[in-house]
Amino acid sequence: MNFIRPLSVLMIFLFWNGISYADTADKSDYINCVEAMQESETLNARDLWEAAGKCIKVNNSYAMTFLLLSGQIRAMTDMALLKPVSETEEDKMGELAIMLYYQTGGSGDMEIYRSKEKSAKLFEQLAKWSPELTSSYMPGWNYKDIQDSGRYMQMLACQRAIRVEKLKVYASLVSDDEYYFTSKEFDAFRKANPGPYTQGTESYKKMTYYSKRMRDVKPTYSGTDANLEECYVFNDYDYEPDSDSNFFQVHTGGNGPANADTQSYTSQLEVLNSWIAKALTPDELEALLEKIDFEKQVLVTISFGKRSNATGTIHISEVDSDLMVTGLLGVNESDCKKANKESYPFALAIAPKPEKDSGSTGYFAQNFGDGCKTVMEGVASE
Repeated sequence: MNFIRPLSVLMIFLFWNGISYADTADKSDYINCVEAMQESETLNARDLWEAAGKCIKVNNSYAMTFLLLSGQIRAMTDMALLKPVSETEEDKMGELAIMLYYQTGGSGDMEIYRSKEKSAKLFEQLAKWSPELTSSYMPGWNYKDIQDSGRYMQMLACQRAIRVEKLKVYASLVSDDEYYFTSKEFDAFRKANPGPYTQGTESYKKMTYYSKRMRDVKPTYSGTDANLEECYVFNDYDYEPDSDSNFFQVHTGGNGPANADTQSYTSQLEVLNSWIAKALTPDELEALLEKIDFEKQVLVTISFGKRSNATGTIHISEVDSDLMVTGLLGVNESDCKKANKESYPFALAIAPKPEKDSGSTGYFAQNFGDGCKTVMEGVASE
């Protein structure tokens, strides 16, 4: 299949979170859309998204939505496990991450989620979608061989389950008329008044008005991605970083920030003025700062937000050259009867200072089944 770059049509759709069809479409667009649906299990994320753009042009919003979402799942799985062989290849993976987080992260056609029949069909088709990792598969970069293809399939099942859970929450919101019609009004407003919006202006007030109305609608399906069985993917695997990794983990705790996030700190003053100074004891903080040479190194953090069954086992398994952090959180398995307790898990690592000061570019946080243990406790430090 020959897909055409760039993704301009798809990007317009994603930016406005609504369907925007191109003025012209030809037979090849229809063929590419149909073929992509038939061959979706062999395509990488970029090709899936480009095919979604073809489906937009021929007004096939269902196919567009499926290809958009399957591309997201494929991308998250590839970035988690298919490690680039060099910095050049790592940059290529970074381009996909930027595309995922800033261009192709939408949910698709809102009308599908308004229909119980269409949304049920979509969720069922995603559940059956199971692309294989073949020897010829190319995610967009050359990667190190993965010894256990079963691990890839487990990760894909986890990413699919997480995405579908969030889509079910979204579907329960969209089915509410207040949320649905407010969202439509908000989209029309943004198209007529493209941002950014300056605080205090009428446009800013209007934006916050719409945002508040939508936030006030509570989903009828709450969902959770904290205890999905599909996400216990790291059992029986080595949690440690590669032997040639140039970062090292220095601290874990249960009283981190209230929200899941990653951050980087380039000076002692930044650390002292951050939540880290509250989460660590004075002695721990002093010992930490003594380990860091801020001329050459940075401190990176990953936090997992509020948890109820975290065991206290936390691993940072990767910090790439752009400070993308991968963190693994141990949780009690589903049949464990230990009492749940509130905590805010986090981990700290020291990594080389990047050549380009771009800040932390993102994170990948994942649960793994850690047996049945007394869980950690903590209070949010921020």
